[in-house]
Amino acid sequence: MSELRAVARGDQPADLVLRGGRVFDPVTETYERGDLLVADGRIASLTLDSSASIGPDTNVLDVADCHVLPGFIDVHTHLDTFQAFERAFRHALAGGTTTVVTETDRFAMRFGRAGIELLLDATADLPVTVFGTLPAGPFYRDVAGRRLSDIDLDDIADLASDDRIVGAGEVFWNYAIERSDETPLTTLFEAVRNHGGVICGHGAGCNDEKLTAFATEIDNDHEILKAEDVGERLRRGVVPIGRYGSIRDDIDAFAAGTEGVPAGELCLCSDGMWPRELVEDGYMDAVVRRAVEAGIEPTRAFRMVTLNAARHFGLTDRGSLTPGSVADIVVLGDEQTVDVRTVISSGSVVVQDGEVRCTDRPFDYPERVRNSVTVDVTEDRFRVDAAGGGAVAAIDYEEGLLSSETRVEPPIIDGEYRAAPDHDLLKAALLPGSATRRDGGFTGFVTGLMLQTGAVATSDTWGSPGVLTVGTTAAEMTAAARRVAELGGGWVVVEDGEPVAELPTPIAGVCSEDAVERTRDLAEAVRGALSARGMTASQPLLALGTLSAVGMPWFKLATGGYVDVIANEVVNLRPE
Repeated sequence: MSELRAVARGDQPADLVLRGGRVFDPVTETYERGDLLVADGRIASLTLDSSASIGPDTNVLDVADCHVLPGFIDVHTHLDTFQAFERAFRHALAGGTTTVVTETDRFAMRFGRAGIELLLDATADLPVTVFGTLPAGPFYRDVAGRRLSDIDLDDIADLASDDRIVGAGEVFWNYAIERSDETPLTTLFEAVRNHGGVICGHGAGCNDEKLTAFATEIDNDHEILKAEDVGERLRRGVVPIGRYGSIRDDIDAFAAGTEGVPAGELCLCSDGMWPRELVEDGYMDAVVRRAVEAGIEPTRAFRMVTLNAARHFGLTDRGSLTPGSVADIVVLGDEQTVDVRTVISSGSVVVQDGEVRCTDRPFDYPERVRNSVTVDVTEDRFRVDAAGGGAVAAIDYEEGLLSSETRVEPPIIDGEYRAAPDHDLLKAALLPGSATRRDGGFTGFVTGLMLQTGAVATSDTWGSPGVLTVGTTAAEMTAAARRVAELGGGWVVVEDGEPVAELPTPIAGVCSEDAVERTRDLAEAVRGALSARGMTASQPLLALGTLSAVGMPWFKLATGGYVDVIANEVVNLRPE
């Protein structure tokens, strides 16, 4: 810090000077004209005249008439899905995002502590600083008598002391409030609290006394689906987080709920920017732009993605441009359109005049991570015995993450139940992701997806690692699942037993290691192939991937049957 003092006094030249800008103070939500001095990767001073601090080696940027802000922070995202972030971070930088807080559940559910450490290692040296949260899902109470994971609790809880772990990941409200003090989830919470971490929540549908119980443990909630959710959470001490990203856009409700509310208790997040949105829309710049379009004053939105975000997660050296803060800086040409011109990360200029000045940084993942999907399938796995006939249980897909229980009467041919795509009835199966698992998986039925021909399979299964396939025949489902295994993980659409679109995701079975632009193109090809075959879901990859999300409080698919998550019970194909 001695160098910062010398620069601030004018006794030593700065490394970098941003001259003549309107420098944003997130505390007062106002601007101050001046020159911002940077030394040793940190803010040294804001001064009206930087002449004494400019030496022969000082990099001087003229930012006259521009808005100079702290770097944007995403307080909730999922970097361990679709795209390896080390091949995508350039797009985050281009939009002014310099810090993210990410869930780690996909890697953790597959590789335990080693998976979390792998994600942290892969993102350790990027110009976007990545912090992680410990996964809560593996430590929910048993779901319908089965554990969601064999992950060692002590191993995960021990990571709470890591400097890059800032809390526990999103906890669905029903699991947060319906547990005793001796559960693994409680142990995880205590470990996080003991190290000053934050407990993140998922409170969709939680209200009244249940919300009060939720608030006794949970610090934030990014499920702001109605305007009144903002006030209800604030009154209970829960930080509301407005969300705009690939999964949902809740900003209109969030904006309406924040009218007249002091900005000091509000944050914004993406909840995940998938390749298409990341390339075509942006990252936190897109979130802020959407908030401004919804009526939130730009300076209020800026505070939500800088100071508020940093304070909430205890990142005391980020989120502002005060002396000593990390020199993460965003320069905007226009605040209404969030026009990002220049970005500085830890004092280094990484985006200048809209051009990213750094390249992808591929990470060398171990072979076991690249070959984690090893299912070995035959058509027999997808045949459903129709002995006794009659109606059977099925999943009725509704929208987004929502699915409920229904009853169907599939046609019976040669003694087995078959799909009836003309009547919106498809087979759906979830298989263990490893050939060493001998339980064989479960095949049932799903309505609401409208696929007319072929099949689709994916290893990007939420909550229950494995391979999920939905299709019109056992033969098509077999071809799709086999191809996913051959790719080491991914998304595959087949027709007449042949792939017509595929997206390889060999990293842990869930992430592509291609450049993000190619991942975007391949994902769009999968979406297009599903649409061409009749699938009507507005977000088909989300619809399919979440059919197995047994941590969510709805009707889902597991390797041992359906799961009624609310009732916490397994539902067989022929329920009693």
